[in-house]
Amino acid sequence: MLKRVEYEDLEPLRFWRNNPDLHQYFNQHCTISRGEQVRWFESLNFGFQAFGVWEKNALVGYAALRDIDTITRSAEFSLYISPPEQSKGYGKKALHDIVEYGFGTLNLNRIYASVFSFNKAMKIYLDFGFKKDGTLRDGCFKKGKFWDVYFISLLRREWKNEIPNSQQQVF
Repeated sequence: MLKRVEYEDLEPLRFWRNNPDLHQYFNQHCTISRGEQVRWFESLNFGFQAFGVWEKNALVGYAALRDIDTITRSAEFSLYISPPEQSKGYGKKALHDIVEYGFGTLNLNRIYASVFSFNKAMKIYLDFGFKKDGTLRDGCFKKGKFWDVYFISLLRREWKNEIPNSQQQVF
């Protein structure tokens, strides 16, 4: 289930974000301080909606829609699950919920992301219905070498045809 990020969620989210196992998938190159995390949280607004991914009573990850554009009805999604909780299906469920929130609640037309070519989640995104829009060759430098960056998107009409409605609610 997705729940809006609260102040008490900031430290576990920051800890995971700085974890090298996850950090390799982010565009950021430096670790995040507590102050930076708090400033980020305080700057959240309609254009950047952040959620904790919860399983039962435990925070297991993060999902968000950012750069929400009400004219083009588009937004970029981001998603991560804490390393100990990966490969348990939480990421797929969170992806479904954030896409449903974007199309169903925010009435978006397009949800997109950029994904490094070494990211195993790319297969999940494609299986989910996202399409590869393009490639930025050698677009990132991670793990001591250059990697391609894939641009992916899912359109509302593709979601309505391929993705069943969830019974989950977003709070």
